Amino acid sequence: GDVPQLLYSLCLVLWFMGFAKHWRRVQFAYANRWGMDTILQDEIKQPINPRFCGEKQPSPLNKLLKVLRPDKQKQFRGSIKSMLAQVMFMLVVVVGVSTIEYFAAEFDAQGNSWAYQIAALALIGQIKVLDFLWTSYFVVALTDWEQHVSLADYDTSKARKTFRWKFINTFYSFFYTAFFEGILDPDKCKSAGGCPRLLHNNLTIVYLTYIALSIVDVVKPVVSLKYRIWKDGEVEREAKQKKPEKRSFLEHQAKMDSYRGDDHTADYLEIVLPMYFFVMFSMVAPLFSVGLAVLCIVTQLRADAWKLLLGCRRVFPDKAAGIGGWNVAVGVLEFLCIIVNILLVITQLDLVALLGFWPHLQELLLENPVAVKTLIFFVALNVLMTVRAVINILIPDKPKALSLERARQNLQRLKLLEKQITAKTSEWVKIRVTQDLTCPVADKAEPLQRGHARFEEPLPLLMHRQ
Repeated sequence: GDVPQLLYSLCLVLWFMGFAKHWRRVQFAYANRWGMDTILQDEIKQPINPRFCGEKQPSPLNKLLKVLRPDKQKQFRGSIKSMLAQVMFMLVVVVGVSTIEYFAAEFDAQGNSWAYQIAALALIGQIKVLDFLWTSYFVVALTDWEQHVSLADYDTSKARKTFRWKFINTFYSFFYTAFFEGILDPDKCKSAGGCPRLLHNNLTIVYLTYIALSIVDVVKPVVSLKYRIWKDGEVEREAKQKKPEKRSFLEHQAKMDSYRGDDHTADYLEIVLPMYFFVMFSMVAPLFSVGLAVLCIVTQLRADAWKLLLGCRRVFPDKAAGIGGWNVAVGVLEFLCIIVNILLVITQLDLVALLGFWPHLQELLLENPVAVKTLIFFVALNVLMTVRAVINILIPDKPKALSLERARQNLQRLKLLEKQITAKTSEWVKIRVTQDLTCPVADKAEPLQRGHARFEEPLPLLMHRQ
């Protein structure tokens, strides 16, 4: 029956609400524990984007200081061209999926029983080929048009475009099959055994193949490292005719692939996209999706740790208070989880049978299915959004213990800063007196302490300097 799937979908939505809340609390806790929640970005000099082509112009703070600044008109034109190009590439995805679906229906009508399985494999092929073209060529050119000065802004912009592109490229076919194909092409769903069956078939094949092919991203740096070491060994044997010498740590690091912003984005996507698969569409095949998701996440985490430690060159350390823009991806998924699961319950399950406890609503559903399903969607959406709001009110993102710890740390910083200013001010006054006039008595005198009748609080250091 459909009751287990309904209960699974409800439990999945509630679980992900709790997961997203738990992650935000854990993120704030680790940021405080590692001292990353007090970072001042102005104090950190950002590396310049090597692909930025700009001119040095006077700084608004100091006319003598020259800084790299982009041409505003060129930057605006580049941003417009970039957005239009992204829309065009997404239309390519729509055309590609439509073409695959068309030929699958044609082959199935001719009696080919493997038509839809082959179409699912063709779909994963399109996803991987377009992903390769996007990450290797298109996203680089589009981001160059936007004229980002710092390397961090450049990598962040590329990551956002890549996430949007991969989301459309990966999930468009599933949204179409789940919510639109039954309306636009009902005959195809009937020939495939129903839209739920077709969605189950596509999800199983694409999800499994997608995860299997992601192993290539882990193996690639290791194969590259082994090949470089073997190639150098061959050169040494040809030159010296003896066994190659053992390499030092720095030599071994030089043979490894560097871990760049693109690799950082790819590793995040290898975690985020399977999570999107699981949270949005696992209701179609619960047992299969749960088992595969656990295997995927555990394997990917271990593989990323192994790649960072042994497969790639040691990464230059940088400060971060969290996962940055990827928190937005998690937040968006929280809303998509609610909306998509409600729509799947309405479109893929037998609502008439599920509403057996409410005969009057059953009759209304049979008489006017569109209006009743719309009503059920908005009622369920408001109920779940209310539950989410109540959770956010009752459980804050920053625990009380963390807020107390941050207040204690801020108090310690104020006390430390006060001692530093007092010490520096006293030293500055002493130097200034000895430079202007000689006073051995004053030099030997002990400084006044708090509580003395003539003691006054020292002025801030900046006021003395002025």
